[in-house]
Amino acid sequence: MPPLVQDLTLINPMRYLMIILIILRGGFLEGSSFYSLLDEFWPLAAIRLITLASAGWLFHHRMN
Repeated sequence: MPPLVQDLTLINPMRYLMIILIILRGGFLEGSSFYSLLDEFWPLAAIRLITLASAGWLFHHRMN
């Protein structure tokens, strides 16, 4: 896959399904610590914050 396409997939939330599964496996089955899974958490947290902020903004402007 070309590097440009790989970089574009970083903004697709569906890419992080496998990361969610890695977090679940690491946390529950292998007993990994939070700090060892932090590299997988931050992209999901960024997507969550952006989505929540835009949903709140859209809701506020539609109610006016």
